[in-house]
Amino acid sequence: AVDDKDIVEAMERTQRQALSSYCGLTGVCGVPIAIGAVLSVLLGAECPKDRETSITMHGVARVVDALANDTGPCCCKSYVWTGLGVASNLIKEYLDFRLPIHRERVVCSYFRRHPHGCQGARCGYLPKSARAY
Repeated sequence: AVDDKDIVEAMERTQRQALSSYCGLTGVCGVPIAIGAVLSVLLGAECPKDRETSITMHGVARVVDALANDTGPCCCKSYVWTGLGVASNLIKEYLDFRLPIHRERVVCSYFRRHPHGCQGARCGYLPKSARAY
């Protein structure tokens, strides 16, 4: 069971690495790292724990892979939504718990204002009405 202490721990771990321009600094988006922090807390991953640490690292790798296939231009909002979808699948797979993720309800309203430009029709979150964008 997840309690308030676990939630606070995951948030504190995530906050420690939540720096502006983390991706430019490290070459890796902060979303997979944050999801890794959450998985680590949920699974109780620690250096001496083989399985829990392995699952956490494989989970982070899956999120990185999903985001690496979603670049050009980079979009933090899309990365968060995609990362949460992957995390939901991981939690179902390893913890047998289903999170109520409704990707079809997630629609971007930011595409005209994105500072790096928008992926346009390649983005799975672009509203159908804006597909010609």
